Order: sequence, then structure tokens, then C-alpha cells
Amino acid sequence: MTSREGRPDRRNKRPYPQQARPSCSITIKKHQFENAITFRQVAAIVGELNLDSRSLRMRYLQPIQAKGGAMPRKPRSKSPTGYFHITLRGNGGQLLFNDAEDRIAMLQILDAILPKHNIELIAWCLMGNHIHLLIDDPDDRKSDAMHAIAVSYAGRYNARTGHIGHVFQERFWDSPIKSEVYLLEAIRYIHLNPQKAGLAAYDEYPWSSHREYLMSARSRPHVTGSVVGVIFPTPRSYLRLMESTPSLPYRPSATAKVREEDLCEFGTAIVQSVAGCAPTELKSASKPLRNEAILALRKQGLTIKQVQLLTGLGTWVIKNAS
Repeated sequence: MTSREGRPDRRNKRPYPQQARPSCSITIKKHQFENAITFRQVAAIVGELNLDSRSLRMRYLQPIQAKGGAMPRKPRSKSPTGYFHITLRGNGGQLLFNDAEDRIAMLQILDAILPKHNIELIAWCLMGNHIHLLIDDPDDRKSDAMHAIAVSYAGRYNARTGHIGHVFQERFWDSPIKSEVYLLEAIRYIHLNPQKAGLAAYDEYPWSSHREYLMSARSRPHVTGSVVGVIFPTPRSYLRLMESTPSLPYRPSATAKVREEDLCEFGTAIVQSVAGCAPTELKSASKPLRNEAILALRKQGLTIKQVQLLTGLGTWVIKNAS
């Protein structure tokens, strides 16, 4: 049958039948999806279903994530002292501050939000793409406080610069301070951060709480922690800490992976304390001494790859150290 214009008339034709999907020759169990961690693992489980990627995500992966069955977040650590070292980083390493006005705005946000959550600020340092905060959080409200700080600053930053998208990484990094010694080392670490990064000497860098430690408690504009006056009765007592050399470089958490920027200094100090030599000299050290140093590095959180980069030793030697 044709229409008057001479074209085929399909009005009475049945629609083309849908192409049947290939039958599945494997049995999929519910618990396999609930225990799946990544999209690739889900895809591997149902690889013979011949589903396109979008269909696979929508049908299997997203429902698992929605009910918390995949990629659970590691719970945050508790601090017996209530003190925490917090780091907020720019998303993808992006700069957080373009000028002094941005930094002043961040300090104003900290001043406004932290007291609302009963959090005292002990030390702070504003770097280019990250922020260090040492806080006293007796009520464990740091998550709400950091979220409020990030949202407040990101809104201002995006409005001012025209930036679109996330400003901070999704989760802030925190480490519990478990002793007074670690509290002192955390203060030293935060104030020395600009010097280690090559920005300026710690006593010349304007965007840290170093100068506040040389003031009286009433004159400090941002530091509110009462513990500062207890551990440093005079400015001179604080300067003695800054001028002293720690027996081991401060690393906030002994269980977390050592960050690349801390690897050289931290690893060298460990090897020096155990073997009395530089990391690269372990190749010529005796086997018992070399293995002792390797085990000390691994115990402090260095990965096999990090030990390899630091010492130049082979993977087999590191794995078999005992």
C-alpha cells in the first residue's frame, strides 16, 4: 500500500519488535552486589549480562551506594584529649586564596563559626592550597563546624571569582592529638609549614598564628585556646620550642599513609635514629640493621613504594625484611 504522494504507508504496519537481550548464563546472587566496592567489580560480576555502562550503573551500582552497601567511609578517630589537627585542602590542589582579602575573609569565617560549635582555636596557618587548624573540640562537633566553614568560604569564593564547582576536597583531614608532646609538636609543625614549603621563614610569614603566640592572651585576634597560656606562660617559652630540634619529625597519625611532602624528612629521621645513616646508605648496611630500619619505616606508616623511593632498595628486599 502506498500513499497519494507515492511514499510507503506505514500506518498499518506493526512497529519493529525490540531486539531481545542475550540470555544470561550465570547466576547473580544478591550478596555479591552488596559486597561490591567499585563499578569495575560490579561490572566483572555481571559481565555476561551484556548491559551498557549507564544501564549497569543505574540498575546495580547506584542502589548499592544509596543504601550504604558500597564504599563505606572510614569513621573519624576520637581524641582522648579533645585536640585535633585539621587540614582543609583545595579541590584538586587548587589555590584557596588569591590575595590578602581572601585570607582575611577565611579568618573572619573561623572567628564566627568555631565559637558557635564550642570549639577553641589553638593554632592556624593559611597556606596557598590548604589550611592547618589545631582545635580544642570537647563536644566532638568538628564535622559540622568544618562543613559550615567550607560552605561559607566556598560561596564567597565562587561569587567573587566566578569559579564553578567544589572549592574544597570532599572530606577534611583530621588527626587526634593524643598527648601533650604531640600537642607541642603539632604547634611547631603548623607554624613551620610555610618555612618548609619555601614561602618564608616561619617568623616572617604573616598568615599563621605564630605572632599571636608573642602577644598576651587578650590581644590575640584569632587564637582562643586557653591551653596556649598554660603550656607557654611567656613568649620566650614558646620561642624555645620553635628553636629546639624534635627527636622525631611530627606526623599527625601513625596509622595513616605518610604524605609525600613529609616523606623525605620523616623517613630520614627514622633511618638515622635506627641505623645511624642516610636512607640511601642502607644498601651497604648489614642485613639485620637494614631489616630493622625497613621494619621501623613500615611500622610508622610508609608504604612499600615509599620505602623504595626513599632508600633505593628493591621491592623483594623490603617485602622480605624480618
